[in-house]
This record gives sequence, structure tokens and C-alpha cells, in this order.
Amino acid sequence: MNQEYKVSIGYKIFYLIAAAAIFVFGAFILGLTPRHNTGLLIAQTVFIAFAILILVSVLRGRIIVTDNSIIRVNFMQTKEILFADIKGFRIDQKTIRLERITPHDSKFSIARYSDFADIDDFKKWLRDNFVDLNSIEYQEGLNEILADSSLGLTEDERKSKLATARNISIAYSLGGVIILIGGALLHEIATNIAVSVLVLLYPLLGAVIMYRSNGLIRFFSKKTSPYYHVFLGVYMSTLFLLVISFTNYEILDYHNIWYFVIIAIAFAGLMKLASPNKVNTASEPKGGIAVLILVSLLYGYGCLLQINCLFDKSPEKIYHANVIDHYINHNKGTHPYLRIDTWGPQTKVKDIQVSMSFYNGQPIGSAVTVHLKKGLFNIPWYNISQ
Repeated sequence: MNQEYKVSIGYKIFYLIAAAAIFVFGAFILGLTPRHNTGLLIAQTVFIAFAILILVSVLRGRIIVTDNSIIRVNFMQTKEILFADIKGFRIDQKTIRLERITPHDSKFSIARYSDFADIDDFKKWLRDNFVDLNSIEYQEGLNEILADSSLGLTEDERKSKLATARNISIAYSLGGVIILIGGALLHEIATNIAVSVLVLLYPLLGAVIMYRSNGLIRFFSKKTSPYYHVFLGVYMSTLFLLVISFTNYEILDYHNIWYFVIIAIAFAGLMKLASPNKVNTASEPKGGIAVLILVSLLYGYGCLLQINCLFDKSPEKIYHANVIDHYINHNKGTHPYLRIDTWGPQTKVKDIQVSMSFYNGQPIGSAVTVHLKKGLFNIPWYNISQ
């Protein structure tokens, strides 16, 4: 057997057009600049080299199946893996990975496999001749669930609980997406106290869901795992929490902002406590702890700002400032800004995002009222009114 899979005609045309466009841009447009401009000459060289790289990659790129090995040829190198050394394969969204029996040897993968013609035939050949490790991991996790007597007396009861966990996970994730998209489209609701409290509590609801799921819902799980997760709902609602924290309140002094680390540690600890203690090697992805730490830091920061400002009962100080400029940022939406002059302890000119109605009512030269408060955590903050 000696089968070759080359880049498909459609992708060849696409990549060749892209390479030609990049080459023209580098060779001619940047070539019009003065020759003594070293920075632009370097940029020109990079563009031309990148175009050549694409061209060589398309012409050389192929997968070769021989009688006893698989060969991957790309623009930089040729790699080979013997059939006898293949433990199994994994097909992800953009990459086919072949795992070796000898794990210390170099990794073998085929990136952007969808570029190749007849790739479905190659994937079918892989499934007919080698072990699909993703499928094996999924089945091992599923068997673990169906054998767990704590989930029900019969297999049908356990399947029913797994289906319920799936529905809850999907509903929670969809709720997070709705919070983020709805908040982005309806800017005015970001100032609503009830919405702020909802967004503050929504990530914590994920911990409750995990705790009550009998181990079927995790914080983060592999796509190949039969277990479900709350990551998407937590992440989306946390992003919106950051958005409303940045847009609703202006921070005057960040001296005590490090307190967010304490909240982040508490949040991460809560998520770990809510996670099941059962041993499960299939559902925990690499980097899961790093993802939890990142989300916890984001939530901690947004949570600190919300609590500091939303529940601040300190008396406010009133100042007045002039609008010295205004503009609308159209990056990913319509975002009106007022540029206000210095006032009281604020010694720098500040750009503040406002609603469109507020923007239209405050022309350049008008005055705004600044409401300064101490902050629940001694993080001074303010907002403005007409």
C-alpha cells in the first residue's frame, strides 16, 4: 500500500491566492517605502518569506501511507511513524494526533487535516486499523457512571440522572451566554442593581450545581468525556461581571485592589470543594487547574469591584467637572465616551463610558456632577450624573 493524500484543489487555490496577495503586499507596497527605513525593510522581508512559506507548504504538504508506516510531509520536515509504534489516535477539531507506544519519542500529528483531499477516507482507514483513544476514554467514563450504584439501583436510573445532568449543564451554560450577549446588546440593564446581584451570584450557582450533581457535572471536562461541566456558564457570566464592573464604576485609587486575590482563592476553593472526590481519569483535562485559576482571578476582580461599590453605604462627596471632549468608539458596538477635566482628588483627565442618552445631553463645555464614595473595601470610586 502506498496512498498519498495531498492538499485539495480548493484549498490549493485558496492558499495560493493568499500567498500571492501577501507577496504582492510585501514586494510592491512596502517596496515603495524609502530604502533607509530598516524597520519597513524587515517587515517587507517577513511578508515575502511568509508568502513563500505558504507556497512551499501547499506544494510539499501531504500524508503518505506505506505498507508499514504513516509519513507526514510539511514545509519544514518529514516525519514518520511505524504502524508497530502506534498506540492509537485522536481526532480533534483541527488536528489528528497519533500516540506512540514509546511515549518518550517525538510526537506525531497532522495539523489542519481538513485541507487534504479524501481525508474522510484516511480517517476511516485509521478507525479500521487503530484504536480511537477518544472513543475509548469516553466509553471508560460512561462505564464508570453506569457502574456507580450511588447514582441509582438500576442502569436505567443512572442513565436518567446522566441525561438530567446534561440538561442542567446545557441550561446553565445557555444562561451564561444569554447574560453576556443580552448585557452587551442592552447596555442600560448593566446599571440595574438586581442585574448586578444576579451576575454576582450566577458563577456561584455553578458550584451548587456541581455539588448536587452526584459527580456528573464538573467545573471543566474534556469534550471526549461523558461528564458535563459548568465552565462555559461560569466564564460567560464572569466576563459580563467584569464588563459591568468597569462600566458602572470608576475607580479613583487602586491601592487595595489586591484584595481580589483573596476572593479568587475562596472562589477556587469553593469550586474544588463542590467537585466530586471520585477517581475519574477520563474527565479531567490537562490544564484544568490553570483554567480554574484564571477564571477565579477574573471573578475575584469583578466581584471585589461589585461588592466594594454596590454595597458601599459611605457618604458621598460632590464635585463638578467640565466635559472637554466626547467621542463614540465603534469597536464591537457603540460605546459613547465623555472626556472630563480634572476635579478634586482626580488630577488627570479621564475618559468615561456613558449611555447614549447621557452622551447626547452633555455637549462639550457642559458640566457634570461627580459622586465620590469611599468604597466598602476602602477602594474609592465615583460615577457621574448630569
